[in-house]
Amino acid sequence: MKQAMKYIPYNRYAAPLLALLCLLLCATACTDEEAGTPGGGEEVTVKLSATTRAADDVLVRDNDNRFGSLAVYAFDANGKFLALYKYTLPEAADTYSVPPFSCGMQVKKLVAIANYATYPDLDSQLEKGLTRSQVAQLVANAQGTVTLAADNLLMVGETAADVTFTKPVEEDEEVTVDLQLKRLAARVDVFVFKEEGWDTPISLTNVRLTNSVLNTTLAYPDGQTISVPATPAYGDLTDNTHTDYAPVEFTGDAVDFWNTSLDTYLGGRFYTYRTNAVPTNDNDDNNNVPTLAITVQNGSRSYTYTAALTGIVNTENGLDAGNVYQVQAVLNRNGLIVNTVVADWENGGDYTLAFTPPQYSMVEPYGDTTTDPPYDQPEVRYVPGATGEEGTTYSFRFSITGPVGQTWKTTLLDATEEDFEVKVFDKEGNELASPYGVSPDPYRIRVRALKQLESSGDQVVERTARFAISYAPLWEPTANQLLIINKDGNSWTGSDSSTEIVIKQVDSTN
Repeated sequence: MKQAMKYIPYNRYAAPLLALLCLLLCATACTDEEAGTPGGGEEVTVKLSATTRAADDVLVRDNDNRFGSLAVYAFDANGKFLALYKYTLPEAADTYSVPPFSCGMQVKKLVAIANYATYPDLDSQLEKGLTRSQVAQLVANAQGTVTLAADNLLMVGETAADVTFTKPVEEDEEVTVDLQLKRLAARVDVFVFKEEGWDTPISLTNVRLTNSVLNTTLAYPDGQTISVPATPAYGDLTDNTHTDYAPVEFTGDAVDFWNTSLDTYLGGRFYTYRTNAVPTNDNDDNNNVPTLAITVQNGSRSYTYTAALTGIVNTENGLDAGNVYQVQAVLNRNGLIVNTVVADWENGGDYTLAFTPPQYSMVEPYGDTTTDPPYDQPEVRYVPGATGEEGTTYSFRFSITGPVGQTWKTTLLDATEEDFEVKVFDKEGNELASPYGVSPDPYRIRVRALKQLESSGDQVVERTARFAISYAPLWEPTANQLLIINKDGNSWTGSDSSTEIVIKQVDSTN
């Protein structure tokens, strides 16, 4: 009797408990040691393949399309967590097929994060139980301790549409899912040249990208805005692996920089996560704008040229994820001119980067088509009451034909509007308002003296003015540059600067 009573609790409670346990195990959504919440009903086998390979990999450099670790989340239709799988690849690759796993019918979205293991803080955050939106907002490399390189770029990918299965599920049904991984970083390739006509040998010694961003969220851009972490981790990157060469003269011809053979002109290559937008006004903080700095050696002297790299690709945003920015940097004796084109990293592209500076001719004397340089020094006189131009003004001939939308201005660098008057006319003689545009016909630039020279004792003191033409590059409208209007600095007598022509006011009594 005592022995029979000993087995009564087992019959009443243990058997139902085991049955319930078996039911829960059968209802598990995805069978894996990292599996999370239970799902229900039938199961299918999922074969997932993640890849960075595109139809054309012309933009791949230094194996920056490869990954060595992969985390895969499974979510239901509402973005609720179902499972998490983490994989370490045998070796870095651009494609990886994870071991097949079984999932329940409620799985609708698969999200993959590549190279997560190279960021210890992110690895610890990728836990079971996170929703889809929580995963997207995780910040990797929050303190910026990991320096970006070709082999540790974070990538994310998700199913373009909901995962669907046949109902009722057939025996041994399988579904194949392909994920295209997209890089959360941008790459900046800098090709360095010197302006045409600059014969002095120079050598490239240092190329830097300041204010790059080292951390990122896991949210891929939606094409409308650039989202950086609430506290960006900034870094100044230096690439000296491509320096110590003499930049060649740039002739203005179109260059296909997507061709690897053109890497001969590469001065630096940098990786950055999404950066801040360009400042919208002068009062904004400019310190966090990514900026290119190029240092060259000219004999015993060293020069550093800088240029901001945002707001120059038809956008007010910063450097965005998944893009390759090809930067053509042309050094001249007055500054740095940059022209940038952008391509989608995954889709590649057959792009040609054409440098489009102002297309113009050297300044010449107006009306004189027979005299060769060097030209006589321009002279003007002030004659009180004179209404004509003969002997009182000087006119230049200047032609600028492109690019479309380019504007320019005249300037006198060491004179005031009280001393001289500068006017610009079209071929019909119509006076034009500044700034001036491009035209197939040459312009006439007229300089007039507005007041008499001063005397010192018995001597009349001659007055000079340094005439120049300035322009703002279309790709950086806030940066004023001076055109080279005096070839080699010796086309005009009395002038030794390539960007200036010295005008002399002489005594009107002579």
